[in-house]
Amino acid sequence: MQVQLQLHTLRKAAGFTQAQVAKRLRISQSSVCRFEQSINPTIANLLQYCKAVGAELDITVIMPKGRQFQLLGWRKAQKK
Repeated sequence: MQVQLQLHTLRKAAGFTQAQVAKRLRISQSSVCRFEQSINPTIANLLQYCKAVGAELDITVIMPKGRQFQLLGWRKAQKK
């Protein structure tokens, strides 16, 4: 449920409708709706969704003693 809320919030904050995200991903609006309600999305699908709404994706693991490991970091290329 928490992932669902965050994906919906992310899309809204980026100023996109489900239909607009669907067009960018070349899938149906109902597929975007199902994805936003998913409780176990794949990292690959999360990455594509983030790209579609113009967001970046970082996955960082934080160990009990505070040590951090970045498992995945995707950012748009910086314009020069």
